[in-house]
Amino acid sequence: MSDMLVKLWELPPLEPAIEDASARGVIVRRALAPEKPLVLAFVRTHWPAWEAEVDAAFARMPVACFVAARGDALVGFACHDAIAPDFFGPTGVVESARGRRIGYALTLAAMHALKAQGYAYAIVGGVGPAAFYEKAFGAVAIPGSTPGIYAGMLRNASGRSPTHRITADARRLWVGLQADDSRTFASTARRRAEARPTRMRAGVRAACGSAFRPTRGNRPDP
Repeated sequence: MSDMLVKLWELPPLEPAIEDASARGVIVRRALAPEKPLVLAFVRTHWPAWEAEVDAAFARMPVACFVAARGDALVGFACHDAIAPDFFGPTGVVESARGRRIGYALTLAAMHALKAQGYAYAIVGGVGPAAFYEKAFGAVAIPGSTPGIYAGMLRNASGRSPTHRITADARRLWVGLQADDSRTFASTARRRAEARPTRMRAGVRAACGSAFRPTRGNRPDP
């Protein structure tokens, strides 16, 4: 997957794309810093390999990440300046929201943000759907850009890039924290942990941190 180059001075206007998404019941906007836990949980669920880059995008000011939401539910995101300055990506839209130009609106919003920073071109790193970027933004492939900036990146024993390492059950509990207050979440974690073996309790402790408090029937392992 090579990188691609986009001429930012030839971008289509952003407003029609935002209005089109809004007409479909989806709001596309820049993410807010307090939304970081929710966005990271969303990305971790659907595209775990991109969590670190999205985390980096939230360290920028203003936040270098745009989100698409239908009501209170996230359906997509797009970041820029995550892996390096002037790079677009990562970006993703859940399968149920694809084919409705939500990804286009997110990408265009991030591209306009790069243009506002003074860049003349944007680099789309490690492109997957090249045809989309060619048609929508006139992007052209950059020769010799594979693997590009990702060359030599550390990977785990399975050959995948590092991701958050907790058990699947503990991960689902952690995502639940985004919707419930900490007291409700801790209570739920205790009830589930009491019914599960020692290994699961260790996973819950790793996910909950200080929110986890053992009860008489759920004492910490020695």
